[in-house]
Amino acid sequence: MKILVIGATASIRSQTVERLREKGHEAMPASPPRRHVGSHTEAPRDPGYAGRHLRHFLERTFALTRDLWGNLRRLEAGNRRLRR
Repeated sequence: MKILVIGATASIRSQTVERLREKGHEAMPASPPRRHVGSHTEAPRDPGYAGRHLRHFLERTFALTRDLWGNLRRLEAGNRRLRR
């Protein structure tokens, strides 16, 4: 199963993704890996931080949505063949 992990802190999110992958799921974090900063308040003050975070999140979300629609189309095509 493909799982997009959102929210939580970086350490909890990475542990969750790791455990899901160990169980055979295709898990990915919605947030990009955080670069080392001096404090938690420095990164959001970077003018490009929010944009990079949002772009990464949307890229992951769109990739999963595209895969979901592709699977749904294949499933519907198989159902149409069975009805004939």
